[in-house]
Amino acid sequence: MIPFEFAADSSKVGGAGVRLVVAKADRRFSFRQMILETRLIKPVWAYVIGDAISRGSLPPIPGWWKISTVPPKRVTVDAGREAQQNRSDVERRKPC
Repeated sequence: MIPFEFAADSSKVGGAGVRLVVAKADRRFSFRQMILETRLIKPVWAYVIGDAISRGSLPPIPGWWKISTVPPKRVTVDAGREAQQNRSDVERRKPC
């Protein structure tokens, strides 16, 4: 259930409204990503790799079932502002 304005027509929304719509959509996408990770990606990984280990195709490694996933980048309205902030942070960092 993403906002209508995000999926179809955002021409009538401006400024803070756009930020609200994008924030709502981002929360929904993050929720769906969490469900995909816990209910699909990790179980499929455990089944496929576990099966390969039991068949002898892969060597058993301690903790092989402990994985982490990397989701796609988050949806944001302020990509340019965040990029500028990241550059400023790097410029301010003192050399070791």
